Amino acid sequence: MDKAIAKQVAETSIIPSLNSACDAEEYAGFAKTIKSIAGLAATDILHKIFAIYPDIEKEIDDQITRFVRLD
Repeated sequence: MDKAIAKQVAETSIIPSLNSACDAEEYAGFAKTIKSIAGLAATDILHKIFAIYPDIEKEIDDQITRFVRLD
């Protein structure tokens, strides 16, 4: 997989967008569903991308640390 495409796939997540666009109550309403779907759909793909491009995993981790509330 091309690295630019791999990075786009890894970064294409609605969680950071919803987290920054919703108030805490709205976000909580979406969080359970998002976590279930994201976990099932993305885990295998992301593991493969991160195995090929570990620097993308670090970038994503850094973004999560900066922008995502872990309530």
